[in-house]
Amino acid sequence: ESVDKRMEVVRVDPTTGDVLDRIPLHAGWAHTIVTADGRLVVYEAGDEAVNVGGHLASVDPETGGLTQAEIPSKYFEGGPVVWRGEVWAAAEDGFASFDPVTAEVIEGSPELDPSRYASCCGFVEADDRGIWFVGFDCKMGGGERRLDLFDPSTGEVMELVAPGKGTPVAMAVAPDAAWILNYEGTLTHVDLG
Repeated sequence: ESVDKRMEVVRVDPTTGDVLDRIPLHAGWAHTIVTADGRLVVYEAGDEAVNVGGHLASVDPETGGLTQAEIPSKYFEGGPVVWRGEVWAAAEDGFASFDPVTAEVIEGSPELDPSRYASCCGFVEADDRGIWFVGFDCKMGGGERRLDLFDPSTGEVMELVAPGKGTPVAMAVAPDAAWILNYEGTLTHVDLG
């Protein structure tokens, strides 16, 4: 029911359920809201397709102000996520950090080997250990998917495990486990203990 078929960030009173504020976004499709430095950061889709030509939007929840930053690649692979207070997003050749106050990309990670570490399916997760993603060899037609961990402090990727059959569509990470939801309706549990 958005005006002009644009998505909105909606503030809701948790006690009453009343809508307190609506902040319209620029895109008709958006996903993944995270908070950092007093701002909300959301991925907005591009005009061409959902994960093509998009950008990160920074919303000031007090004023309703909205600023955008271009992602340093044509294709968007996942996020935003918050790692140790910093906002990061996955791009087609690595990861980039984002300043939610200035709405600018701060820096990109070293370029990751696309034949080994292409992000899969547009999802990433983060915790204090790093940024988790499911990587695969997209140059040679897929290959075995692997649960990988990118460490922003060193720029290195650790390959952890091949989660088995299935086409991943979502992931959650806990201190001792990763859970990967697959398109086929299966759930893969990876023991990190």
